[in-house]
Amino acid sequence: MESLKTFLVKHVVSPIDRVSFRLTGGRVRLTIGRPVLLLSTLGRRTGQVRSTPVFYLRDGPDLVVCNVRPPGERANPWPRNLDHQPAVEVTVAGRRRRVTARRATEEEIDRLWPRLIRIWPLYADYYRHTKERHVFVLTPRSDTEDAGRGRGRYGFRTR
Repeated sequence: MESLKTFLVKHVVSPIDRVSFRLTGGRVRLTIGRPVLLLSTLGRRTGQVRSTPVFYLRDGPDLVVCNVRPPGERANPWPRNLDHQPAVEVTVAGRRRRVTARRATEEEIDRLWPRLIRIWPLYADYYRHTKERHVFVLTPRSDTEDAGRGRGRYGFRTR
């Protein structure tokens, strides 16, 4: 049975924040006081763009995102989508940015985990139960990196 917090995040907060991001560029949202970006990935099975509001932190020029599966829930597809196609787009404070995702190393996770828990304390509870977490480092990409590579909107491969 999913907890009330998990239910509210999954069925109320995330859907409203997703629409809010589209309408206001992330300036208006329910997760006030916590840094949230809109992560746009390419569905590995559908090939369709999927946008998900995700908590993030800054680590120098990079952004860091995390997904920890709540107990009793199915795995969220966006980590697998990032593994399949790491060239993605994020919207932060109304500004779109092309980034390349990679899984954080164990050393990076050890350093970043306490900061991620401060953003969303439920990460620690969920991880304690499921032992499943996905931490990604998103590195900015220049437009020239995509030039001549058959990349369309969001920097995804089009050929």
